[in-house]
Parts: sequence; C-alpha cells; structure tokens
Amino acid sequence: MAYALVIAGKGGKRSLLAREVGVALAGRGLRVGGFTQRTLEPAPGRKSIEAERFRDGSTVLLARTEPAADGKPL
Repeated sequence: MAYALVIAGKGGKRSLLAREVGVALAGRGLRVGGFTQRTLEPAPGRKSIEAERFRDGSTVLLARTEPAADGKPL
C-alpha cells in the first residue's frame, strides 16, 4: 500500500486543484480520501473556513469571523 500527500502553494484555487488531482487519481483506479480546506467570504468582512471531505463533498465549518456587538470587525 502506498500513500501520497498533495499540498498546494499559497494563493489561487488550491482546494479546487487538489480535488481535480484526486479525481484524476481515482479515475486511474487509485483509492483517494482526505479533505480539502477552503475559505469563503459570504459578505464583505466576514469569512469562514470549511473542510470538505473528498469522498462525498460533505463540509464541516472550522471557523468564521463574526462582527463585534457594536458592528465593527474584531
């Protein structure tokens, strides 16, 4: 049994590229597992970080920013 770890550089569409590599490897008969991490910005000044499971695309929220009680960013 062999393992491979795919790490992409900073910037760009890392999680998308990692997913494409995983799909290509799975298409060649390899078992592929793991997760990708992505940062979303649903509104200006608000960000969230999610982990997406490669196998089924399910996501888990890891962190998110929230405005302070006075409405100003922390």
